[in-house]
Amino acid sequence: MATSQVTAEQILDTALQLAEGQSWAALRLHDIAGKLDITLDQIHSLYSQKDDIAEALLDRADRTMLAAANTADFLEQPLKERLQYLIMAWLGALAPHRHITGEILQYKMLLLHVHLQLHGLTRISRTMQWLCEAAVLESLDRSTQRELEEIGITAIYLRTFQYWLSDDSADSENTQQLLSRLLNRAEKLGELIFGPHDNITGGHNTASELSKTHRHANTGDEATSH
Repeated sequence: MATSQVTAEQILDTALQLAEGQSWAALRLHDIAGKLDITLDQIHSLYSQKDDIAEALLDRADRTMLAAANTADFLEQPLKERLQYLIMAWLGALAPHRHITGEILQYKMLLLHVHLQLHGLTRISRTMQWLCEAAVLESLDRSTQRELEEIGITAIYLRTFQYWLSDDSADSENTQQLLSRLLNRAEKLGELIFGPHDNITGGHNTASELSKTHRHANTGDEATSH
């Protein structure tokens, strides 16, 4: 059999294409190899197991979320708005394969796939770390507060993700409304517990300062170029 050069992205896209025609559970690595006219060891050199391909899809969503934070004036928005924008960007990256994403989660939850479930916990933690970094989540110097904020954001993310999987509204409008309500509740709860300062309540000073720094740096670069 003739073999071709292949990239990790090509394998991922082909896996998703084939899974759409059958199911994620039924997909086999040799199906992907046959479709791409490559060998199994070529797949193994990029993905050590089938679940790594599923993780690559979620990594793609993470990268899309991080890229969304590079938009103009992002850091000038209240934290609540930044979180909404980033979470919806993450879900938007998965939208073309919403059904398969749901099947992947179901596959991970099978009784014999405990190792995948444990891996799923580290996945959630990793995505949440990047989300908090991209949103510039900075609490006051109280570790307990920061931990509670991260727990709250994780709960909001998981609830929104769960709802989104079955949301058939245009542009996931229903999901956006749910996420907005959840963030508003978190804002009120944060004010009740910690007072009216900048946690999930938004308008974070650190983000504003970073935004100003970026603008000044860009202005300086333009001046230097002239």
